[in-house]
Amino acid sequence: MTDTNVYADSADFPISIVSAQQLRNTYLFGLNLQANDVRAVKFQPSRITGVEVVEVSSSHATGFDRLTYIYQGAPSVLRQISWGAGPVISITAPGRYLLRHDCTGGDYIIVQIRNLSALPTAGVTEDLFVTKAEITDDMLRRWIEQSCDWLENDKLAGVFLEPTRVVTDPILPGNVMPDWDFIVPPITFYQRQPAKWIDILFPYPGLLRIDELFGQIAETRIIDVALEWAEISERNGFVQLVPFNTTIAYQFIGLMWVEGLRGTMELPNFWHYNAMAGLRQVDPVILEVIAKKAAVDALTVAGQAFRGGFASQSLSRDGVSESVSYTASAIYGIYSATIEDYTKFINREIKQIKGRYRGVNMIVM
Repeated sequence: MTDTNVYADSADFPISIVSAQQLRNTYLFGLNLQANDVRAVKFQPSRITGVEVVEVSSSHATGFDRLTYIYQGAPSVLRQISWGAGPVISITAPGRYLLRHDCTGGDYIIVQIRNLSALPTAGVTEDLFVTKAEITDDMLRRWIEQSCDWLENDKLAGVFLEPTRVVTDPILPGNVMPDWDFIVPPITFYQRQPAKWIDILFPYPGLLRIDELFGQIAETRIIDVALEWAEISERNGFVQLVPFNTTIAYQFIGLMWVEGLRGTMELPNFWHYNAMAGLRQVDPVILEVIAKKAAVDALTVAGQAFRGGFASQSLSRDGVSESVSYTASAIYGIYSATIEDYTKFINREIKQIKGRYRGVNMIVM
């Protein structure tokens, strides 16, 4: 598209390091992710607009069935809906309606109608496919996000998997509000060592760039640091301030010396900043750890949904019996072997990842 004057806003869409489809096709491939005793429609109605199926009875037969919508216009508007061979129900207001599948059985669906104006203005029929409820992509995305948070905040504290905006001051003078992902605490200023430049150790390995850096005591700004002074060691977040000429260097270092505050001492919460931190590229082993951690959550839920907590089932009729065991033991699920294998991989690799990106944490007192 070459005409920059033509634009539009799209609907929100998720962006993830590991997609739900990739997780489903790679680490959950070939596994049954359906709930044996829960029913749902495969796709929501598209021709009968304004209607959403929110519940299907657990004993409902799987397969196609017909949803019928009846509309009558002036002089008196009439809206009715029915499911399968069940009775016709009049729609009088937004809300939920229970539609019986037939006049004798106990099967049903519940539909949600949020706005009467969204309903069709003509009679429409639509075939819907009833199937066993399955783990959805939204559920998989939630587990992937939880896996990313677990890795960033628990195992690799301070290492962001993607470029992340960290700020100490969400509101600047003049009510300026910069974009940010996380609000973080300022950094303490420690006295300068002789014959060395002033240095700042940011607690974020993978420090990509600094967009603002200033020193502040209480509510008073002491100095705004020119960004070209900052020499960044990206991998460990170590920054040295190297002024570009001798006069400024002398004034800057003299200011930081802070002789007036009972001699040279550290200044808590002195350095305030607006910076970008994160990994430029996520290693394949990290992607695998994230995906397998999310897969463990998915398989745990899928295992309990497969047979509703039953470990075995026995049937007997006319002298013929059948016994089916769904697990190796009543305390394990059908995917226990896969879960155990993924967990062993995660526990083994997480140690290597922590050593590669965090190293040994040390504090000098």
